[in-house]
Amino acid sequence: MIRSSLGLRLADKRSLPCPNRQRWLSARDELYEEIMSKAWNAEGKYFGQSYEETDVLDSAVLIMPLVFFMHGSDPRFISSLKQILKTPERGGLTSNNLVYRYDVTKSDDGVGGEEGTFCLCTLWCVEALTRAGEYDRTLLPRAVSMFEVSLIGLRRELMSLFN
Repeated sequence: MIRSSLGLRLADKRSLPCPNRQRWLSARDELYEEIMSKAWNAEGKYFGQSYEETDVLDSAVLIMPLVFFMHGSDPRFISSLKQILKTPERGGLTSNNLVYRYDVTKSDDGVGGEEGTFCLCTLWCVEALTRAGEYDRTLLPRAVSMFEVSLIGLRRELMSLFN
């Protein structure tokens, strides 16, 4: 989906020919509808990690507005964002203003063991809060606090609360 959307955007912005435009649009739209119907957890009100595990939260959904999959003001996205902002004890992925990729107790990543938070996931969250904050002003202070308190001066990809 991302590839076809990027191809369409590139063709439009650069006035390039796009002989497969209708096929790419159709594929993009079909995939969008599939994700919206199969990845949405209606009970939890968030997008799940996969079609098979909609009960597992994954911070990768934070890039949806960045890749133009959906707008940062979409109620489903904001609901997913708010779930991610909760602490792991409350079903979320945020601890001390840092964001985990997913809950390793709910999803087998094949690596095993404990996992720390990821700076990239935290940056995605700051970006998502900023985009959503255009429409829900209460989210902007959280974006500022996450950036100022957690990210300034950090250099590692993975942050462990146990170090």
